[in-house]
Amino acid sequence: MEFDVTQFENADEGSFNFRLQNGDEMVLDGKPVVCRMHGLGSKAQVRAEYKLTRENNANTVSALTGRLTRNAEEDAFRRGAQYLSECTISIENWPLPVLETYLNHKLGYMLEQSDKFLKNAANFMPPSTASSASTSVKAPG
Repeated sequence: MEFDVTQFENADEGSFNFRLQNGDEMVLDGKPVVCRMHGLGSKAQVRAEYKLTRENNANTVSALTGRLTRNAEEDAFRRGAQYLSECTISIENWPLPVLETYLNHKLGYMLEQSDKFLKNAANFMPPSTASSASTSVKAPG
């Protein structure tokens, strides 16, 4: 049998239901608010990460040369929100655009949930298939 690495790769997307500040499920018009995100390692996520890295590096160079903007903190926040919006496919059952949502400081809990979800590779595990045989061996001790 030939080795198939794709069975161990992250899925191209994942989704979760947003929660309110108190932990209750966020519901609008009787339906959950669902966030669909590009998976870790997907083309869209990697492209967004490279863009964020370039922008952060440019900001660092500006800071080192004394050309830091007056709103450096807000610029960093905006770059992070932009990155997450580029990694977000959609927010279903939500009337605002993704970037507008993430840039709203009073909706920061939504940005935080998206960030945590994206950082956890377990959220992008491909679905198990009944035909894939388990080759795991219990570790000693």
